[in-house]
Amino acid sequence: MTRVAAVGRSASKAAAAAAANAGALGTWTRARGGAGLNAARAGAGTIAGTADAKMATREMSGKAELPKFEYEVSKLYDTNYLDVPKLPLPEVKDTLKRYLETVRPVASDEEFENTKKLAEDFEAKHAAALQGELQRMNESPGYPYSYIEQFWDDMYLGGRFEIMVGSNPFYALPDEKDPSEMQGTRRAARLASAFVRWWLKVVNGELEADMERDKPCCMYGMGLVFGATRIPGVGRDSLGTNFDRKHIIVMRNHNFYRVDVIDENGDAISAENLEAVLEKVKAEADANPGDVSGDVGLLTGCERDFWAQARERLVKSSETNAATLAEIDDCLFGICLQDVDTSASVADRSDYFLHGRDGSNRWFDKHVIVPTTEGALGVNFDHTFGDGLTWNRMVSEAWADMHGAKPPGNFAPLREPSKTFEGSYKPLTWELSEENKADLKAAHEANIKLAGDVDTAVLDFQDFGKNRVKLMKMSPDAACQMAFQLAYARLHGQNATVYESCAMKSYFHGRTETIRTATAEMGNFIKVFDDASSTDEQKREAVLAAAAMHVNVAKGAKSASGPYQGVDRHMHAMKCVAQKNGLEIDLFKDPMYAKSSKWILSTSNVTAPFIQQFGFGAVVGDGYGLGYLTQADYIMVNITSYKSCAETDSAKMAEAITGVFRDFDKLFQE
Repeated sequence: MTRVAAVGRSASKAAAAAAANAGALGTWTRARGGAGLNAARAGAGTIAGTADAKMATREMSGKAELPKFEYEVSKLYDTNYLDVPKLPLPEVKDTLKRYLETVRPVASDEEFENTKKLAEDFEAKHAAALQGELQRMNESPGYPYSYIEQFWDDMYLGGRFEIMVGSNPFYALPDEKDPSEMQGTRRAARLASAFVRWWLKVVNGELEADMERDKPCCMYGMGLVFGATRIPGVGRDSLGTNFDRKHIIVMRNHNFYRVDVIDENGDAISAENLEAVLEKVKAEADANPGDVSGDVGLLTGCERDFWAQARERLVKSSETNAATLAEIDDCLFGICLQDVDTSASVADRSDYFLHGRDGSNRWFDKHVIVPTTEGALGVNFDHTFGDGLTWNRMVSEAWADMHGAKPPGNFAPLREPSKTFEGSYKPLTWELSEENKADLKAAHEANIKLAGDVDTAVLDFQDFGKNRVKLMKMSPDAACQMAFQLAYARLHGQNATVYESCAMKSYFHGRTETIRTATAEMGNFIKVFDDASSTDEQKREAVLAAAAMHVNVAKGAKSASGPYQGVDRHMHAMKCVAQKNGLEIDLFKDPMYAKSSKWILSTSNVTAPFIQQFGFGAVVGDGYGLGYLTQADYIMVNITSYKSCAETDSAKMAEAITGVFRDFDKLFQE
């Protein structure tokens, strides 16, 4: 059985496109087809690829011995406590060779020959100087801690697109087995209390090392999870840090509240006491509801320069506004406590967790817990300074704690909460000028247009899961990647460029690398599989060859070396150095450079027992965002595209993926 839930498409795609493109705040590539968001999602968008999913499994297995790990949280960012290796800088010749291999499947013969000549010219004339500068960066004892880090941070913080859909992803956590426990406020309180106690583990120097096989991973990002804050700025945002935070913010009925969750002794509030505080907040917010016209959180869903300028106007108009912003900046995380029912469909739930339908009662510059009235529970993540494995570490421990289960791996249980701290709350107020109100009106209109343009479908494929796929002698991740690409080809009549993220946490300050999954073997599989003249044996050979190559390129990307290494981070870094030095290089102006990194399919696999659903926005206007999980007996795929694009259709994509999965099952019947 397969269930597909879709949010209905707009009656007039032309009208939707006009509305999206006419928005004064909408400047990202969904509307104009440029390369900015393309690049941003390449780093900020997809969460955890094949390597991430495997590591999550190892973390939960409890087999690895944890090394001694003593640290100070304030020094965690700058100190390589676990002596993990630096991210290696690839050789230019190896990157160019691999780049040409990845371009070949999406280029005509003429295009490929031109790109090959440009690559040869680049290597002869420019590569040595650019590589030398990257080498100096890579050898620096301080920031940046790798050749890519400064440029990656610039991309995250310098991106001017709306992070509401353009960057922030969501997790939906599993429903409770006991229906009586499906109470949104209670579940939010339990998760929040566990998050706070996990954070105390971090700040008190008690966090165990993450392990991959028998090697420790870099832990620099753990102190940023709740210790960092994204602050909007014109041209570029900034990060502020504070490791002594003791409160969260709660949003309900367009009102904001500060809730204290850590007492003067450094102990956390219990789930029961936090639930009681949240009920009080709900009662007060219901007695004195605000209006969306005064919901300042709307601004965080907007284009970043607009939000930065609006924030400056807020601060200038009132000291009260400055104080409230400071309280929010300095909180650990947020809780959106609206009475919203998403039981109509999992697609409706996906939309609510991703963008809240209109961006109200949110603060997208913070991680936000999002419960619903029927008891569903999600988390919306700010992607600026963290990736899937970091979030998975936190959520896995919190989820175990919520259910009285043994912690994953060899991790110690979270510390007990205070037995006496009851917590407290206070409303946060705003004093809005007419100019501020005009900003909020514009923000609300822009958010409605953007959220309304997201076309969501959720494929809950119940016929089989990874156990059956393994019997086909395929990696489950490879099977999904093949299904996505063949489905796209069937639906659109051409092959797609595809992005899958690979975690680089085994390196100091490592974040992600791209797995370019559209290989020559993948192209041959697509061609052979739907060729009426192909025999079943020929189809099986093509499938297994593509699956094997997918495993190779995934491993190569993770290793940062070898014949299947990733190319995107190194190419991006060389391009950035060239731009910094005022060099115009033909290779980076080549249409194939843009085409091969325009991620028509932006994909990410975050399979874990504590995640039920996972999604994010498509990164280009004519593409799809595919967040997926390969569980033992089912496969869940969250699909997004844009209604303003006449060619894409998320529900049809879900149906096409279903068809490929069933074709695989039939082909490999024993």
